[in-house]
Amino acid sequence: MRPSLLQDLIMVPMHAVEGLSVRYGLFRSLYRTIAPVYGRSRASHYFGEDLFLDAINPGDTVLELGAGTGFLTRRVGKKAGQCVGLELEKAMLEKANERGGPARYVVGRMEAIPFESKSFDTCVCLGALHCADPDTVARAVFRVLKDGGEFLVLIDAKIIPRFAPAADPMRVRHALEEQGFDLLDEKRVGRLYAWFRAGKRSTE
Repeated sequence: MRPSLLQDLIMVPMHAVEGLSVRYGLFRSLYRTIAPVYGRSRASHYFGEDLFLDAINPGDTVLELGAGTGFLTRRVGKKAGQCVGLELEKAMLEKANERGGPARYVVGRMEAIPFESKSFDTCVCLGALHCADPDTVARAVFRVLKDGGEFLVLIDAKIIPRFAPAADPMRVRHALEEQGFDLLDEKRVGRLYAWFRAGKRSTE
């Protein structure tokens, strides 16, 4: 699947607002404000869900970074058995908990993941990496993944990087490789998005 042209036209101004919010340090205020309505239309759009689900096995321990209202967390949880969603904004997590599903949520920053080393088989991040420094996030994910674990990332590669250069695909790729990941797959998804599948090298 791929996003439709209509979806792209809808998402371009939304991503521009997100990018500007990062540039001016207002993204937390933005997400707190839109929490009551965030995610209501997500089911009608395509955001690479099949890419994440195809890479996850039943029984995997999975962590989602920037879980928001749990759109991906719930879907991953259905396949894996459960998914842990990490989200900084409590207003978002309140909505996520209201929507239930095979998921649990934890308040925290993706740059300082509050779990022990080698806790997860897979870490996923859908449209949230622009809210943090990719080098710091990649380092934190590398620590909490088991050897051979995978970090799955989908980012907006067109609009947000114009306002938040740290979210540029080249910067994300560099961060993954510098922190010790092997890039297993990288491709464009539709007109706006980039997909990364990275595997953690053994530390033993």
